[in-house]
Amino acid sequence: MKKFNPTAKLASKLLLALFIGTVGFNAAACSRFDIPCKIRDAANKVKQAAEDAANKAKQEADAAAAAAKAEADRAAAAAAQAAAQAAQAEAAAQAAAQAAANKLAQQGAAISSTEMKTIVNGAKNVYSDSTGAMTNGYNTAISKFKALLNAALDAIWRAAGKAAVNKNSQLILDMKHRAQNLDATAQAALNRVKRAIGAKNIDEQARADMQVLTKAIVFGGNDIASAVSHSSFGIQICDSVGAGNVGGETCYLMIMQTYLENGKFKVGLARSFGVAASPVPSDLGAESTFGIFWGPGGIDDNTGASIGLALGVVLEEGLEIGISWGIPTTIPDPSAVIPGFSVSIGGGAKGEAALSAGYTQVLAKF
Repeated sequence: MKKFNPTAKLASKLLLALFIGTVGFNAAACSRFDIPCKIRDAANKVKQAAEDAANKAKQEADAAAAAAKAEADRAAAAAAQAAAQAAQAEAAAQAAAQAAANKLAQQGAAISSTEMKTIVNGAKNVYSDSTGAMTNGYNTAISKFKALLNAALDAIWRAAGKAAVNKNSQLILDMKHRAQNLDATAQAALNRVKRAIGAKNIDEQARADMQVLTKAIVFGGNDIASAVSHSSFGIQICDSVGAGNVGGETCYLMIMQTYLENGKFKVGLARSFGVAASPVPSDLGAESTFGIFWGPGGIDDNTGASIGLALGVVLEEGLEIGISWGIPTTIPDPSAVIPGFSVSIGGGAKGEAALSAGYTQVLAKF
C-alpha cells in the first residue's frame, strides 16, 4: 500500500475539515478524525467568541445609547423645566411691574370731591392715637402763649407778620402759582401724597413724590440743593370742622427737608392744631384745594408749640396766608425771627384771624 506523503496528508486533513463543517459529518465521524474535530471546535469557539463579543458590544452599545437617551431626556426635561420656571418668573416680574405701575397710576389719578372728604375723615381715624399728646401739647402752648400776649405785643406780632409776608411776597406768590399749575407728573405726585397723608404712610415713593413737588413748587423746576435753602416744605390737608375740645383747626401734613441729612431728604408726617401749620382751605371738596407750607430749618424746627395767625387777603384775591413763630421766640421783637408760611390753595380768604397758639407734632420721620 502506498503511503501518503506530507503534502498529500495535509491536503487530506484540510479536505476532511471541510467535510466536518457539513451536515453529514456527525459526531461519530468526528471521533475517527481527531484533528478535523479540533479544527472545527476551534472554529466554533472563535465564531462563538465573536458572536458573544458582538452581542456584548451590541448590549453595551444599546445600554450606552439608552443611558445617553435617558440623560438627554433628563437634560431636555430639566431645560424645559428651567425654561418654564424662567418664563413664570418673567411673567411674575412683568405682572408685578405692571401691578406696581397700575397702582402708581391709580394713586396718581385725580381725587374727586367725595374722595377728598373721605381722605380727611379717614385721617381723623388713623391719626387718633396722637390725639392725647396733641391735646397736651396744645394746652401747653396755650399756657405759654398767655404769658406772652398783651395788647402791645399783639400789635408787634401782627406788624412783624405782615412785614415778613411783604418781604417774601414774591416767594409766596410764586409757590402758590406753581402749586396751582402743576404738570401731569407733579399733579400725580401730589395726588399720591394726599392719599399717603390720609393713610399716615411714608415710604420711598412718598419721598420721591415730595422731591418732585418741592422742586416744582419751591424751586420752580430747579434742582433741590442744600446750598439753595436750609428749610422744610410741606403739603397739608385740613379738617375744617375743627379740633373738638381743643378748638381751632386740625391739619395733617407731610413735610420734607430741602437739604440732605445722612444722604437723604428726610420726610415726616405731622399733625397740627390751631393756625401754627396752616389756615384751613374753605372747600375740602375741590380738587385744587390743599395747603402748602414752608418754614426755616428742618422738620424738627417746625414742630412743637407756636404762635400764629392767619392774615387773610394780603397779596391777591383768594390767597390766604398763615404764619407762625416757635415759642419761645424773640420778645419784644418777633421780626428778628423768620416765621413759617402756609398758603391755602383753592380756598377763599377768610379775613384776619386772632393771634393764637398752635401745636405741631411729628408722628413719623423717614
